[in-house]
Amino acid sequence: MTLLLDIDGVLVTTPSWRPVPQAADGFMAFDKTALHYLSLLLSATQAAIVLTSTHRIRYSEQDWVALLRNRGLDITRFSKINTGNPLQPGLSRLTEIIQWMESPAYDPWFVIIDDDASLHDLPAHGQARWVKTNLMTGLDEAAYLKALSLLQAPV
Repeated sequence: MTLLLDIDGVLVTTPSWRPVPQAADGFMAFDKTALHYLSLLLSATQAAIVLTSTHRIRYSEQDWVALLRNRGLDITRFSKINTGNPLQPGLSRLTEIIQWMESPAYDPWFVIIDDDASLHDLPAHGQARWVKTNLMTGLDEAAYLKALSLLQAPV
């Protein structure tokens, strides 16, 4: 099982017109409710995380794992959607996810948790496994339940 995970609009829910609070580790503070539901989802599924957020370039994979574990998440497997550093110009989240879905890393037991409206243009099987979050609430109970059901449903 694989969880393609965004950060802004999923774990960080601060409106764009307000400064985002920083946690003690120097990265943005996560919404407590969203963090709780992500923790529940990882505990229930042991899904691998594939980080899709543009923030992925800020830290190495090992640093991301440490940051997420320090915030209480049980990370068993972690990677980034690609190794572009800096981000490749013109390469959108939509394109990155489609490329992942066509790559050897593709896992048919996946879910995408993201607020990016461009994902409406995913192929049908990608749209069916997308949990669109609300920028202001992030990974809430409804999004958690949908993601859990997708990860537990036959492909």
